[in-house]
Amino acid sequence: MNIVMHHTCLSMYKKNILYSYFNFDVLKNTLSILGIFLVLVVGSRLIGYFEEASMGNIDPNIIIKVLVLRLPDFINLLIPLSLFLGVILSVSRLYADKEIFGFLASGHSSIKLIKFLIPQLFILFFLTACISFFIAPYSKELSESYLSKNTFEDELKNIKPNELMIIPQNGFLKIKDKSNNFSFQDAILFIENNKQSQLIQGDAINFEEGNERIQIQVTDGVVFSIAEDGGVITSKFKSLNTNIKNSYEKPAVLTLQKIYDFENNKDKNISFNWNISIPISLLILSLLGVFISKVSPRKGRFSVILPGILVYILYLSLLIFARELMLTNEVFYMLGLWWVHGIFLFILLIYSWNDLGLKSLKR
Repeated sequence: MNIVMHHTCLSMYKKNILYSYFNFDVLKNTLSILGIFLVLVVGSRLIGYFEEASMGNIDPNIIIKVLVLRLPDFINLLIPLSLFLGVILSVSRLYADKEIFGFLASGHSSIKLIKFLIPQLFILFFLTACISFFIAPYSKELSESYLSKNTFEDELKNIKPNELMIIPQNGFLKIKDKSNNFSFQDAILFIENNKQSQLIQGDAINFEEGNERIQIQVTDGVVFSIAEDGGVITSKFKSLNTNIKNSYEKPAVLTLQKIYDFENNKDKNISFNWNISIPISLLILSLLGVFISKVSPRKGRFSVILPGILVYILYLSLLIFARELMLTNEVFYMLGLWWVHGIFLFILLIYSWNDLGLKSLKR
């Protein structure tokens, strides 16, 4: 009896070692791949944003904010690919180093490796689901609002001498020199309203931006008041104070309440299908990775990386294609993206069928 218990404990001990070893190897590979891809994606976006900033299209001060807001979206899209390749690298290494044969000789199959992965898969599944539904949509929307909405202060920072700066619904500003972001020399300001327009020329002009009005102070200049009938009144002044409506929108402020209250203005069915596709694809691809990673020692562990990437590209391309079909075709709108998941789930079941030896049931 003691011998039986000894063998049972030894078997459980080996199982726990293999469980920890395999999961740690998958997690290590996944995090490494995720880090590499994240650096590449963030680096490419950073270069693009700085190019836009150099052309004056966006404020350089918001670049870091925008990148931080886009991180949840980047990470969420990269996790399925990173885990998929992490599983492929770990399983293919077991085959390439012949470690898997001792595991298979003990009566186990690839399904056992899947059982080892299940806790890690479900943790990442719920993580990506939370990011997809509660964090990424709002953070992406907020980053787009930063990029699309310039405040009056942003416009003043980017204004260049002898170029017109259009003031929405109000007029334009032209300067010859600037002291700081709110003070300018030899400026020409044109203010337009329903009853009277004004062309103001002064030696110095200062702005103070408020939530609803922009306060303007001009010194040592002349103002041309143009009436509706075309009459012009010219006045000289030492100091002139006026204001215009602030037509610039302030970007929204990120709060946890807004994250949870966020509602996408786009079609909710399409948004739901796309958001749920990320965690579902994570499960299907990871399980599929266990089966397609079988390699001979001569080929090496990296021989399945390219096929794995092609499988991921095919999956992602079909999801994007199906999403576009939902916009134009009523039948595909009803089907959603589930038929794409169904195709790859069917392929996964075929691999599982072969591995479990269920074909013998037909005999």
